[in-house]
Amino acid sequence: MDGQDSNTVISSDSELRRNFGEPMELAIQKQLGKLDVHCKNFISRSPFLCIGTSAADGKADVSPRGDPPGFVQILDDNTIFIPTLGLATILLMVSRRLLPGRSGIKMVLSSKICT
Repeated sequence: MDGQDSNTVISSDSELRRNFGEPMELAIQKQLGKLDVHCKNFISRSPFLCIGTSAADGKADVSPRGDPPGFVQILDDNTIFIPTLGLATILLMVSRRLLPGRSGIKMVLSSKICT
């Protein structure tokens, strides 16, 4: 971003790549199309997570959740169930996913944080 105005707005993937280059191969290899055995093991042992969403207008929300390890259930290779989410949180997440927003989950195990 050398020589780039700090107020520059990047609004597409192609602009992002033009300004910052392609992601490193190692980062690309970390992306999984489904939960593998390591992900499932980590999820089953995690007692705490934070689930965050952001709307298209930039409004963001993060909800912490915790229970004994195993409270997050793995339904299949692509689906997890977080039973402690309240209806308001679920509706917020669904509404933000239906619109051009983002969501993510960080789960904690011991003193390590993984995404």
